[in-house]
Amino acid sequence: MQKGFAPILIVVLVAVLVGGYFVYSGKTGVSQKQVKPNPPIHVCTQDAKLCSDGTSVSRVPPNCDFAPCPSPKQSTSSAVYPAPSGAGDISNWKSYTNSAYHYKVKYPNDWTVQTGNGSSEDNRAFFSPRVDENGKPAIVTIRIVETSKFRSSDIQNYAPFDTKQIEKKGYFYIFIAHTYQEGVNASAATATETEAKNVMNAMISTFKPLP
Repeated sequence: MQKGFAPILIVVLVAVLVGGYFVYSGKTGVSQKQVKPNPPIHVCTQDAKLCSDGTSVSRVPPNCDFAPCPSPKQSTSSAVYPAPSGAGDISNWKSYTNSAYHYKVKYPNDWTVQTGNGSSEDNRAFFSPRVDENGKPAIVTIRIVETSKFRSSDIQNYAPFDTKQIEKKGYFYIFIAHTYQEGVNASAATATETEAKNVMNAMISTFKPLP
């Protein structure tokens, strides 16, 4: 009877060992899946980069580089200012020559050059024939100052819409887009400001120093 029991015991032991192996393998597999590391989370700093158009961009994962700035838009302003009278491009504009300070510049056909009332060779004003609801015309003044004597306060007295300057032979040739600012109606219409700026930029493009 003991001889018949031995084979049965061996079979039972083998079954227990095999079953235990598979149970252990299954638990090990589950354990390995549970401890599998999660992908790394990239946290970037919250600083921002200021773009040339005034917008800002932040850093983006995974390398935390700054996002690209928007592509610059093509400027809508043009050095060619079509005079409202229909005179065409600036090649048809009138020419002004300043012999005292040795330069030449073009201005719109329907504009006028002020030669009196405080105007001088170093402070020449050009006027639009159009006025806004406040009676203000667009004006471009060319102010000439020795570089060693230039003071920004001199320009601010004009309450300018915009200014640009060219330096030649020890002088600043300062182009000032503005209008009349005295009196109770110190503001100007948007159309007046736009006209003054556009004409100023176009006049600068025609500026030529003379010998």
